[in-house]
Amino acid sequence: MKLVSTMFVCLTLTLGVGCKKKDEKAADKPAEKAAEPAGSAAAPAAPTPAAPAGDMTTEAACDKTIGMMTSMADAVTASKDDCNALGAALEKWVADNKSLIEWGKAQDKDPAKKAEFDKVCTPKMAPVLEKLGPAMQGASKCADNEKVKAALAALE
Repeated sequence: MKLVSTMFVCLTLTLGVGCKKKDEKAADKPAEKAAEPAGSAAAPAAPTPAAPAGDMTTEAACDKTIGMMTSMADAVTASKDDCNALGAALEKWVADNKSLIEWGKAQDKDPAKKAEFDKVCTPKMAPVLEKLGPAMQGASKCADNEKVKAALAALE
């Protein structure tokens, strides 16, 4: 979970917006990826909302987190140079993943669960971080956009 937290802090810093870290995980199907955003920058396709997480294995939590991070990268990439579209996509992404985000925050408070997540998931997250990092760097010009700020503030 530390890796996920660090990634989200980097995301926030990349966009230049003051936002807290957040960890994400949800239901139990491995690598269930949200729907790919549509080709239109203004209206990315809706990702599949995360089911309430409840109890799940560390592997399932890792897979859900990876799916959620991938859907974020897809939403950012689909928005291209349109900051309002990016803000709308991020708002939708936060809403669709709210239960997973909240579950991750709760899990992060347990040092043993956090350590287990880090141990299991760190190796699996490298590919998605490679995709998300450049997408977020490209979106950094939208740091002052009110919709983007509001979406990231909702993660706190």
